[in-house]
Amino acid sequence: LKYELELDVTRTRIVPGAAALEPLAELLSDDLYAISGGRLNTTPAGAAAVDGDIRIELVSVGEEGEADDSDRHDTYRTATAVPAVEAEWYSLKVDGKGAVISCKHYTGCAWGVTTVAQASYKRVLNWCHPSYL
Repeated sequence: LKYELELDVTRTRIVPGAAALEPLAELLSDDLYAISGGRLNTTPAGAAAVDGDIRIELVSVGEEGEADDSDRHDTYRTATAVPAVEAEWYSLKVDGKGAVISCKHYTGCAWGVTTVAQASYKRVLNWCHPSYL
């Protein structure tokens, strides 16, 4: 199993799972451009992700308050119903097929986007674009 993601400006996209996450997708694109000089395209909310993409998605919250990412629908609690710690929860999965930032609330996705930008800065995520060849 490959635990790294090669970011390729010709094919890697940032795919927000909901319209509310589109600003985070744009922010991540801008941050990665500032770090590397490579700009990743963003897609409209809900576009189908393909191998190599970075997805940002909200996961539903089950009755026990745990993330239930089995159905991947854009159902989540509102900010007033999510305790502060739960609002900051996110999961970042990186493999050879892409990256997925999953969160229960916008705030958690913001933390996940920050982690991806930091990983790119530290060269944990590998860049592949013409200026590096």
